[in-house]
Amino acid sequence: MPRNILIVDPSVSMRRILANMVLANVDDAVVYKAANITEASTMVKEKKFHILLFSWEEVDYKTTELLTTIQKDPQHGVPVVALVDGDQEQSLVAVKNIGIKEYVQAPCSAASLAEAITLACNPVNMRTNRRFSIPDTTASIYTESGGKVVCKVVNISSGGLLCELESPDHLPLKDMYSVTIHFDLGGRLLDTEGITAALSGMKVLDRQKGCLPNKIRLAFIFCTVPHESAEVLGQALVFAEQQEF
Repeated sequence: MPRNILIVDPSVSMRRILANMVLANVDDAVVYKAANITEASTMVKEKKFHILLFSWEEVDYKTTELLTTIQKDPQHGVPVVALVDGDQEQSLVAVKNIGIKEYVQAPCSAASLAEAITLACNPVNMRTNRRFSIPDTTASIYTESGGKVVCKVVNISSGGLLCELESPDHLPLKDMYSVTIHFDLGGRLLDTEGITAALSGMKVLDRQKGCLPNKIRLAFIFCTVPHESAEVLGQALVFAEQQEF
């Protein structure tokens, strides 16, 4: 899931600079911009944002009130990362006083800005379904042409799975796949049937000398899961949870 990041700064050029720093270092970032906190407070009510990046300059009482509301709103609450002038100690004190936990002192590096963003909103905490890694689990991915590719399942949840595949040129990338998952639950072999899934992400782990992928990881979200397969998934996830302790 991408992280929607709202950048708030009165300067057009500064908003552009911050956006470039974020996009260059936060792979899942989708950037939006606002000129002031009033505009931002309207935007957070209309769209789900995961982080508000706020340039702290001359901040008045109304601005601090709106920042506090944006953070603590039970329906639209958004964590704030403040960009603060490193020479202004009183600004750092004010930032902490209104409950902003993550801040970066300007001028800052792109790496420190990216680190503050992840501390404010870790992608792991955004997951709605808990993931498990179950040893010896594989998945058969069926293509439209009738071909089959078997891959290692790195992790799985009730909503999708992450697979690792060598020789990825054998798997044409398309929108929908038919997937069969093969579980070995302590010697009890179970298979799912009839699951359809959509590709949601890809990461290259190793490349050939000619830059072509040699090994990749593919993330899938489940689109349809028949009742019988949902029961198999449930049994596998319960088994995985029991193995953790």
